[in-house]
Amino acid sequence: MTPAEKAVLEALLVSDGGCLHEISLEPRDFSTVQGEILYGLIQEIVGSGRPADPLTLDDETSRLDEAGRRAVPQGFVWTLTSPTASEASVTYHAAIVAR
Repeated sequence: MTPAEKAVLEALLVSDGGCLHEISLEPRDFSTVQGEILYGLIQEIVGSGRPADPLTLDDETSRLDEAGRRAVPQGFVWTLTSPTASEASVTYHAAIVAR
């Protein structure tokens, strides 16, 4: 993954997906399978109204692992940015914990 690709993904996670509407990229624009998958997942997360933060994205990559489609190494999401908690995401995060 290039530094620019990592910066885009990090900005999306830090902004809770808020800056997604400011860019015009497609998952296929990323140079690695991991980048392609992560960007696509962020698009899906934002589209479904969930918080697009590291915890939610990590949860989604875990679901891919459970489905036998491991393409993103476990914990890789956390290398993109440090975990951030926000009041806006607490309800969704609590649901993840409850599962």
